[in-house]
Amino acid sequence: MDEVELLRRSSLCRCDVCLGRRGQWFAGQELRDFFREARLVLEAVRVAEGLSRSEGASREAVLQLLSIRSEPLLASLPQAMIQGIRTACDSLPLRRRACDYASEIFDMLYGDGYLTRQLNCEDLRVFVWRLTDFGRSALAWGKSVHLLPTSEIKKLEMAPKAKKALK
Repeated sequence: MDEVELLRRSSLCRCDVCLGRRGQWFAGQELRDFFREARLVLEAVRVAEGLSRSEGASREAVLQLLSIRSEPLLASLPQAMIQGIRTACDSLPLRRRACDYASEIFDMLYGDGYLTRQLNCEDLRVFVWRLTDFGRSALAWGKSVHLLPTSEIKKLEMAPKAKKALK
């Protein structure tokens, strides 16, 4: 029995995360495999952690790493670290590399335990983000990442014509 099945059968915790994992919060939506999208965000968190040389990385730094498109800016970063982001980026369609899509995946990964946050020691108004052991193993071993899609993800995945019709 895997973790998701165990959580679905358990009725002890009623928090949003546990309800979501059991499929009760999102009205029975099915989990989807977001491996490629999650790999991009997890890799960016890992690189941002390494570049910051501190206890974690800011969300803004992670999203900024994902939005860098110019080669001169990428050339200034260590190539061994950037290679994982480039590989993950190349495996995704352009729409799924966008900053708003990555931001939603970021939130979903946090909600499912792949990322953790804590207050920054220097500025107690700012959170820093780190990979959990679960997130590191998903990144290192290439495990599939099953997440519950949010309504915002569904809107972002719609074709542009369907988005206009929705508005």
